Amino acid sequence: MPRVPAPRHRLRAAVPAAVLVLLTLLVAGCSTRVRTTGEASPGLADDLAGGVRVALGGVVVAPQLGATLAPADRQDAEAALYRAVLTARPDLQVWPVPAVVGATDPDALAALRASYAERGVPAPTLVAAVAADLGQPGYLALARLLDDQVRSHAQRQDAQNPEARAEGLPEHDSAWATTVSVEREITIELTLVDLGTGQIAWQGSADARDRQRYAYEDPLGGDPVAWVKDRLAAAAAAEPRHLSRRGDSLQRPDLVALVEQGLTGLVERLPAPEAP
Repeated sequence: MPRVPAPRHRLRAAVPAAVLVLLTLLVAGCSTRVRTTGEASPGLADDLAGGVRVALGGVVVAPQLGATLAPADRQDAEAALYRAVLTARPDLQVWPVPAVVGATDPDALAALRASYAERGVPAPTLVAAVAADLGQPGYLALARLLDDQVRSHAQRQDAQNPEARAEGLPEHDSAWATTVSVEREITIELTLVDLGTGQIAWQGSADARDRQRYAYEDPLGGDPVAWVKDRLAAAAAAEPRHLSRRGDSLQRPDLVALVEQGLTGLVERLPAPEAP
């Protein structure tokens, strides 16, 4: 059975040398559910269709998660926001995050991001400071990670021996395999702020979910279910507290991939003029 390559991650923990667990990815599946909050501001659809610029302000993490994105993962998440816009609304005039960062005062942008992360509504005075640096009317798009849940479920199956059954011998041998289903679900929010008024022009949130199933075989007779849970617990206890992209030996669905999945669904729901 092939061994799955080590995943990219930010948190590491030692793997017990005495435990030999072979791992095979079986299937994966994903889904997205999008919700909009309130009504879009008048004229937003026409502005977006007419080429009014949308500046991407970045991706932040709500404080209730008690963790942050590692710097490299934050950059990947910001790139995912840009890809989501290009994929779902290629007609929009968009400034990627690096361009916005280069055009604004870093302290002012950091304060705006912190305000949005904390409340979901950036302070209008902070929006005005960033808008003055950008120099043109338009909208600022901000994304906020609200939740990140990882769940696992294990189902043990005894190995059956059809040849033994045909010979009248016990058909179950001592070897057995365990199927572990690992599901990750995030909630991501997308907010468009009017740079002219400092008010929210549009807001929505999405639940993005992905599930992966793995087959574990333990020839040493250990308990792979307990082993999997130990790996998750060790990753959760590690310092510093960064949100893990994938995990350690157990590959949980990738965080940034789910962020992009949810943001793509949200951008698809941005207002657009009705077709004639």
